[in-house]
Amino acid sequence: MKKLTFIFDADDTLWENQALFNEFSQRWCAIAAGYGLCLDQAMSMLKRYDEQCYKQHRFGNIYYLGSMIRVFQELLTSGEAKKAEFEIRVVHDEIFLSPPVVYPGTSEALEELSDCADLFILTKGDPATQRRKIEQSGLEKWFNG
Repeated sequence: MKKLTFIFDADDTLWENQALFNEFSQRWCAIAAGYGLCLDQAMSMLKRYDEQCYKQHRFGNIYYLGSMIRVFQELLTSGEAKKAEFEIRVVHDEIFLSPPVVYPGTSEALEELSDCADLFILTKGDPATQRRKIEQSGLEKWFNG
């Protein structure tokens, strides 16, 4: 019997990811509001900068953080922008450097599948970020590459 191959996209397939971006966005909005920024304007700029990243095939929290910082740099004074950048970097690290929250039953399902198939991860995310999450998840042992 020919061995099967399964290819997974890790974020929001093996572990929670979108909820992290939602929290990150909410906390960025709170920081922006704390500096008196018009949230409609700031969010519009953020969306535009983030879309520019997508067009370059760049996905991930690091690029989103860069877009957030860019908005601060454009809308705040230099001193305020540096303070806001520090604040959002702390939030970023708090949210995104923690090990991913693996969905219940994922490890057991991968173990079962690995008996009859080669398992691979294919992602458009930042390579270093994705590698870290794969290692921290404890799921790396089930994947062939």
